[in-house]
Amino acid sequence: YPATGFGYIEVDERVFEAGGGHSARHVRGFREKPDQKTAEDFLKKGNFFWNAGIFVFKVNTMIAAFKEHMPGLWEGLQALKPDLSNFKDVYQGLESKSIDYGIMEKVREQVCVPAELGWSDVGSWDEVSRNPKAKASQDTVPTEKSNANFVFTSRAGKTVGLVDVQDLLVVDTDDALLIAKKGESQKVGALLKQIEARNPQVAREHPFDFRPWGKFETIREDKGFKVKVIRVDVGQQFSYQSHNQRAEHWVLVKGEATVILNEEPHRLKAGDYIYIPKGAKHRMRNEGKVPAEFVEVQIGSYLGEDDIIRYDDDYGRGAKK
Repeated sequence: YPATGFGYIEVDERVFEAGGGHSARHVRGFREKPDQKTAEDFLKKGNFFWNAGIFVFKVNTMIAAFKEHMPGLWEGLQALKPDLSNFKDVYQGLESKSIDYGIMEKVREQVCVPAELGWSDVGSWDEVSRNPKAKASQDTVPTEKSNANFVFTSRAGKTVGLVDVQDLLVVDTDDALLIAKKGESQKVGALLKQIEARNPQVAREHPFDFRPWGKFETIREDKGFKVKVIRVDVGQQFSYQSHNQRAEHWVLVKGEATVILNEEPHRLKAGDYIYIPKGAKHRMRNEGKVPAEFVEVQIGSYLGEDDIIRYDDDYGRGAKK
């Protein structure tokens, strides 16, 4: 169908190779996401195909393309460790440009194999709502005149009521609520830029995050305090760190852990508590056989994730010398 949410690949009449009911066609060029009329024209012409972003190449060929067309990004990738333990930190420092723009649109010799794959990039909430495997909220209560709406909520048991509305996408997560008209969810990117301009921290930080040592989830945040549940995986530990603007209260609820507080080790079991004063050097280490989980209550004037000074870190994240 004439999709406006996908990029397209235009091919010419030359067939590079054919077999098994498929033919590889020479690529004429990549085309940006079109408006409705242009998408309809693409469909009529018959030589435009959705860009599925599925690329097949020899490693040496792609390395050469990176060096030629995206040398800065290729240089940044050289900082990756063999075990990828610093992957997230390296990735965050790379230029934000897709392989489509950076390389594929510039490579002259390439072919496209059109295929019926039952494919969707699930790149928008419109696409999610069309996917038969997508699970809409079971706790949606619509009135008689409400129809063709899609509601998703990450909060189990939360009831969403709809009164005489049609063709809406309602997406409710722990830290944000999106309400959009079906067919317009591609504009979410522009909305995010507005949010970033108004409050960058809202766009950067989320209730949960995965770290090299485990993960955390923010349960509640208000003026002057934040409550998290944090998991430290077996054999992992935080960086040795301190905070300038907050103190922390830790209650271990699962497993066992060692807390290093200003060079002093403290062995904790489930139910034990320890206080981390503002400015104190500290880390938690899990030397047990199961993940260690604890509840952290932060108290302070500023509770951002960037209030951290690292003195030692297993994952290469800029420890202070």
